[in-house]
Amino acid sequence: MKTVAYYISDYGYGHAARSIAVIRGLLERSPSLQIRICTAFPLNFVKQSLAAFPQVKYREVVNDIGFFLAENSLEPDIPRLKQAYDQFMATASEHIAEEQAFLLQEAIDIVISDIAPIPFLSADQLGIPSIGISNFTWYTAYKAWLPESKLHFLKQAYRKMDHFISLAGSDEPPWGKRSNQSFDFISREVNPMEVERITRRMNRDPSKILVYIGFGMKVNIAELSSWAIWNSSSATFIVSQSHAFEHPNVTVIPNDYAESQHYIAACDLVITKAGWGTVSEAISSGKPVFIINRNGMQEDSHTIRYLQERNLCKLIEWEDVPVMSIEPSLLSEQQRKRRQIIPSLDHKSEILSSIMNLIEKNNHERRKETR
Repeated sequence: MKTVAYYISDYGYGHAARSIAVIRGLLERSPSLQIRICTAFPLNFVKQSLAAFPQVKYREVVNDIGFFLAENSLEPDIPRLKQAYDQFMATASEHIAEEQAFLLQEAIDIVISDIAPIPFLSADQLGIPSIGISNFTWYTAYKAWLPESKLHFLKQAYRKMDHFISLAGSDEPPWGKRSNQSFDFISREVNPMEVERITRRMNRDPSKILVYIGFGMKVNIAELSSWAIWNSSSATFIVSQSHAFEHPNVTVIPNDYAESQHYIAACDLVITKAGWGTVSEAISSGKPVFIINRNGMQEDSHTIRYLQERNLCKLIEWEDVPVMSIEPSLLSEQQRKRRQIIPSLDHKSEILSSIMNLIEKNNHERRKETR
């Protein structure tokens, strides 16, 4: 019986959603695995999503600071980020020691992180192998805003990972000391019967375009309900609970519903910031995607470039979204482009095989060491 410590970034739900897909897949392939999830902000979401797996235990710990966004905007709040980063670094040494104690106490065999930096340092000092999985790292995410001298800690932390699995849109160095692999998307599975149930429950008008609009968990938009886009006569809309408001043309995903990929799969069109989680689930479900452009976000620019190179999205500007009118012609253009994409970009099976192989390889090496 092997025990995995799985660290999940505290920024939004995107890292958590794809981690849930990975963890479900690992436990379906190897039910004897024990998994210890370490995270804070998305902890309740993860618990709800993995309630069916008694092999999973949970620990609340803040892993990183993520991004901060300006009020009523998708743009980054740089002064706030700099302040939070300095505070995070002030306690880094204590955090490393705490994670070492946890890894020893739980007899962890392997560490997986998406993509918290400190676990790589703690695991390396204990000789515990580690796997990083992400489309970016906080080192590259912060390079445009913080001097290299302050980023040195992050660079050294990521250099300690043994294996790196990079995902769609990644423009990262080969961080893995022992191996580096690249894949496209991974997303939670969609149950067609659940999609059908949602469609019936919404009592949607089949003559109208159903549009999912997502801005992410960390976005606060005070004037959202007054936007003209909601009055589009040819469309109806779905938004998440984090942006709930009342409008006759808008359905809000219930607060206690964790499997939002089914609402995305039920839609005809997805409008979203370039958040990897929503984009991944939209692309995996074959949905046309409009990406909202925003400035200064390295992760966004890499994801957008990946999508545009494959004709997988249409880029729109933030200031245009409130006044857009959703018409059938908009959808038709993206549908024509989407039909040109033949191969599946959901590489969940390949990613799971890679992780299982690394776990088994580690088991084999440890058995050799004990002989």
